[in-house]
Amino acid sequence: MEEFIKPSSLFLSNLLNKLFMITIMLSLSTTVFAQSTLELVAADIAIVETQDIYGQTVQMVEGRLVNEGMSAYGSISLSAQAYDRTDEFVGEGFGVLINACGAGLPFDFVQQPGESRPFAISLELFEANATIDRVEVSATGEAVAANGSDTAPLAQGIEQVSSQEVVAVEWESATTLRYAIGCERDLFIDWRWQRYDLTTERNVRIEHPNADDVTDALREQLLLQDPLIFANSRLRFAPISGERLVYQDRINDVWTAARVGNFQRRLQTLLNSYSLQGYLWLPEDRFLAYYYGGYGDPVRYFVADAEGRLYGQGPLGNRPSVTVPGVTTDGLRAIISGTFDDVTGYYIDIRTQGFFELLFETELPGNNYPPPVPLLNEAGDRVTQIYLIRPVDGEPRLQCFVRPEDGENTLIDLAPLPLNIAIDERAWTFLSPNERIIALSANGINGGLWLINLDEMGDC
Repeated sequence: MEEFIKPSSLFLSNLLNKLFMITIMLSLSTTVFAQSTLELVAADIAIVETQDIYGQTVQMVEGRLVNEGMSAYGSISLSAQAYDRTDEFVGEGFGVLINACGAGLPFDFVQQPGESRPFAISLELFEANATIDRVEVSATGEAVAANGSDTAPLAQGIEQVSSQEVVAVEWESATTLRYAIGCERDLFIDWRWQRYDLTTERNVRIEHPNADDVTDALREQLLLQDPLIFANSRLRFAPISGERLVYQDRINDVWTAARVGNFQRRLQTLLNSYSLQGYLWLPEDRFLAYYYGGYGDPVRYFVADAEGRLYGQGPLGNRPSVTVPGVTTDGLRAIISGTFDDVTGYYIDIRTQGFFELLFETELPGNNYPPPVPLLNEAGDRVTQIYLIRPVDGEPRLQCFVRPEDGENTLIDLAPLPLNIAIDERAWTFLSPNERIIALSANGINGGLWLINLDEMGDC
């Protein structure tokens, strides 16, 4: 049974990024109660106290709402009533369901049976000096028909692992991976990590192996003491060795360092006007760092490793891509997309050799779609297969572009995918060490994690 993320840390981190709030938990002696007039049950409730940018104290009730019934519910609203130790009614508030980054869900959102969604309720106290001893949370909604047999089954070879907002995957071996649930803007220590064993199908809650390495001493060594600079650092440890890390400083210069913060090496500068969106890790602690501002912006990128070696040129020297590039495991070749010489499509770009070639002409998805997954031949000197996830006639599909050493290039359609992302949501791909499974993850209200077994996808 998959464990669900507690929304408190995610919501607070989002407030830190957006509203510059300082968050503290109330006394542990505070008690909370969940009530519901329907089958909507509030769980994992926490009361938090924040200061907004105006210095005003704001108290929030956060938790998750679980639909334990057989019906789906729409038009969901939440309310909270606060009481002091004498059982006097001292405050109330109203709230909404939110996503992992703290944004309210669409008004027409329908919560299906068994689903768990985070919520946030802003409390208003009748007296400024009132002390909350307990809070009762209620939820109401309109019952509607639940999704049933009309939901399309997954194609052969595709398995769903999670229905939560999965924003990162780190393969530990060919048969085990750890994945993160949360807001993709947050630091990895704020994500909720799970480990999934493909052999036993066991899915358990874990702590990230490098979580304890993020100490005050490390932040001081990296000059990340300021909470806002730290929150924007995109600090990540190399998932294979765990012995080095990558981060950006207060002016967006990118650095690598040893696990304890020494042996720092600066990788990139002059990036203060670019938004680092994240990293996609490759074997041997290589990574792709990719930049863009919002949907529709060109994607700039560079490839390096945790030791501080740069593969090719920096983000200002590489051709920008419409979609997030897919990089080969050796870090030397990138599959990008865009319009070059008036031809729009996918291209292979080998900056170290000055090689640039059109793969095929086509319309392109946005930068929220997952990157292509290129595979090398046995000699490691040529891209022979590229797995693509892109919309075809409005439906996300998995396709394979075959690029043989002899013969014609071929685009093969393989299967429909359960991907459903809005323009403000994102999806990612992560290739297993044996290159036989693609982990596909997505955030947003239709987020999740799926495993695509390439051996069951037909000939490619």
